[in-house]
Amino acid sequence: MSGELEQINSTHKLNYKKAEFMGTDGWVELDLSSEHGQKICSQIETAVIEHLSSNS
Repeated sequence: MSGELEQINSTHKLNYKKAEFMGTDGWVELDLSSEHGQKICSQIETAVIEHLSSNS
């Protein structure tokens, strides 16, 4: 996963550039423009923001 964490006032926004997941044949790139890809990213968004915020 690569991208940027943007802070606007007191809220955070993730701007994903690339995301991959471990598939049965190795790493598979997630299509960030697809509805499925966006759904996956939104499901993990809170955890990613918390992780990145705790390391800054």
